Amino acid sequence: MKLLILSAPLLLCVTALPQNPTVRRAEDLYRHGLVEDAKRDAITLIHSSGGGQIQNRARMLLARIALDEDRLADAAELWREVVKSTDTTYAPQARQMLTRFADALTEVGVQRIDNAVARSYFTAAEFWLSKLPSTFAVDTSWLVDESASTYWLDRIIREFPGSDAAELAHQYRVRVLLGTSGHGSKGLGGTGALGAISRLERDPSDEQLKTFEDYMRRAENALRNMADNFPKSGHLQRLRYMIVQAYLRLGKRENAEPLLKAIVQAAGNHETFWKHVAQLRLRG
Repeated sequence: MKLLILSAPLLLCVTALPQNPTVRRAEDLYRHGLVEDAKRDAITLIHSSGGGQIQNRARMLLARIALDEDRLADAAELWREVVKSTDTTYAPQARQMLTRFADALTEVGVQRIDNAVARSYFTAAEFWLSKLPSTFAVDTSWLVDESASTYWLDRIIREFPGSDAAELAHQYRVRVLLGTSGHGSKGLGGTGALGAISRLERDPSDEQLKTFEDYMRRAENALRNMADNFPKSGHLQRLRYMIVQAYLRLGKRENAEPLLKAIVQAAGNHETFWKHVAQLRLRG
């Protein structure tokens, strides 16, 4: 029998990972959750002589990681470096990100002061500024909560189709239209369909019923849009049942039954919690 003997140097070459980082490797490390390794590779690339396009691609990756870690100021600094670079490949994308987060970057505490002397003055001033709130309240009593929030949710759905963010936005789209129950003798403070139910339960009127029906129609449309775009989403069944429950609070079984049957049908031969609850509701 012949034995294959590898010398130590050769064995090291066979088993060791490549030592020279590439942007693709850094992106793969990030994608697979090895964030610290991805950072290390990307920083090495930024300080290499690989060319402006490679360095800017590494900067964009580091900016994405900074966003994940809620370090907006660091991300903005990287985007600005990309914009100032002689290579313009990623400049439009970096400008777009700076524009998108412009409002957030103007918040107190996010802006970075580069001048060391000015920074020391701010440090001294902080003693007197410490009582100033870092945030201020915005009067939203005149806003319709649903329309204010769905504006941003629709932007996410439109600008990031097929993404995890879009799936989450679809979920919130349905839930915002369903809303929240009111409180007190007049059902005040409620929003969406559930808010209309609270007011109907205390003071029945055709106007509130029409409001409820309008919200429910839109919630069902939002659910259908989500099902079209994310047919395998694990959140669809729960959302269907939330709509069912809203209908049943007003005794509208004729509206609830099609959704209960849809829950059972979507589960197929699998025994799930939502399927079981839907079957119990159909019997009761």
